This record gives sequence, C-alpha cells and structure tokens, in this order.
Amino acid sequence: MDRFNVGVKVVQNAGNLLRQCRLEEAEICQKTSHQDLVTLWDRRIEQLLRNEILTAFPRDAIVGEEYPSEAHRAESVTWYIDPIDGTTNFINQHQNYAISVGCWNGSKPLFGLVLDVERKALYWARHGGGAWLDQTPIHTSGRRELSELLLTTPGLQYTFLEPHPYQERMIRLSRKVRGVRCLGSVALELCEVAAGRA
Repeated sequence: MDRFNVGVKVVQNAGNLLRQCRLEEAEICQKTSHQDLVTLWDRRIEQLLRNEILTAFPRDAIVGEEYPSEAHRAESVTWYIDPIDGTTNFINQHQNYAISVGCWNGSKPLFGLVLDVERKALYWARHGGGAWLDQTPIHTSGRRELSELLLTTPGLQYTFLEPHPYQERMIRLSRKVRGVRCLGSVALELCEVAAGRA
C-alpha cells in the first residue's frame, strides 16, 4: 500500500476512535494558557497515528504536535501530524475539530489530509492532483472583491484582542469583507478557503 492510502486509512481509524470517545470525560491540561489546551485524547490519537504509520513505513520520520519530534532529515520522507486541531471545540462543542496529516519527501509535498471528524468529511490533496472533498474536486471561490469574501480567523484573541504586528491590518480588512468567521480549527478554516466557502 502506498503512503497516501496508508495515510487515509490511519486518519479514518483515528477519526472513528475520536467519535467513540468524544463524550467520555477526558483529562484536560493547559499547554501555555487556559486557552491552549491538550487532552489525553490528543496524545492517544497522535500515538495511534505514529504507530500505524511507522508499522507501514518504519524508516519515515514523524513530526507531531504532542510528543517530542524526530529530527527532520532533508532526504527523508516526513509525516507532520496534528492529532486534534481544534481541541477546545473537541472538549466543548464536539464538532469543528479535525485530524490533519501531511507527508513530504525532502522538500517536496506529497499529500495532505484533513478529516472533519464529526462530519466524516475527508479533505485531501496530492502533489499535482488538485484538492478534493471525499471524491469531489474542490476549488477556491474565484471571487476577487473583498466585499464578497468571508475572512476566517483562528480566534478573536489571536486576531483582535492581543497585540501583534498584523492587528491593525486585520481590523482594517475586517471592515472591508462581507463577514468574519471563526471555526476554531485552522485546518478546517483552510479547507473552507480551498472549497470556496471563505
């Protein structure tokens, strides 16, 4: 089985496990603040992904969010894992969270996978093969006027409430677009852009 098919299989397996466990009481820890959380399930899902990938491809490198990462080797195939993108949504809403996996060969992207866990919707793209939602090709909206676009942001605290170099620019931009949306999962927000919905 090639890496893409292994990636699809392991992401779907992890999604099935997350859907089963989402209503269980999970141990919640703070990473950097009360708004930056990690659960036992973040760690378990990353470990599941690591184990299944390394069983199929033991020489590949893995860079994950929750566990110490292996050193990236320029000549190696490297997998990048975010086991639960949108952990706060997973904890509080039980929706709008994703598993995201990317695979690179040296400096060349091979493919990326984003599973909207609750909707069982798999966004994916392969190098040179376009972007897809399950078996349907997707594309950006093609709109060019700011007044027709939605601005998506990972969270108001990152965009408007805490000072950063782009804050003024974001505030000005938010006044020119049709609206501002915050899903709480950067991976899903990028998929919304790729599918022409933001």
